[in-house]
Amino acid sequence: MLLSIVRLSQRFQITLPVEVRELLQIQPNDRIAFRTDDTGRVYLENLKSIQVDTVRGLLQKQQWTDRSANAMTEHPTPNQEENSY
Repeated sequence: MLLSIVRLSQRFQITLPVEVRELLQIQPNDRIAFRTDDTGRVYLENLKSIQVDTVRGLLQKQQWTDRSANAMTEHPTPNQEENSY
């Protein structure tokens, strides 16, 4: 577990400790997501890793939708066969 204490500037800015930057693999100009939970804890995440996971999830969902559509086309249900012209 990592514990770092930083001072908040007059403009509400902080400098992330090197250990945190290395842990999150953050580079200058990267974006960081701040997430909270029900207990009020705040979590930092490298936005690049969030985007990859989000895109991966969307692609998997799209592949599932495509497979379902193909399965319905290749193997129509009896009801679909009756309604086809």
